[in-house]
Amino acid sequence: MSEWKPIETAPRNGKRILAFGGGLDRVEIVSYNKKIGCWDAECFTLDDQDNDPLGYSRPTFWQPLPEPPK
Repeated sequence: MSEWKPIETAPRNGKRILAFGGGLDRVEIVSYNKKIGCWDAECFTLDDQDNDPLGYSRPTFWQPLPEPPK
């Protein structure tokens, strides 16, 4: 698996990635939602209305999803 990278380098084109940190207490599969400007997980939006830099909506690390088994 890849090394964790700073979230600033993550793709923001709707591609799903693994994310962690910034209030996430576990690894989540997320994609960036350009319409509202935040990360979306499968069942929730990581939206942080108070713009706290350490808030729940700001994962700090990412890596690509692994390839599925063949």
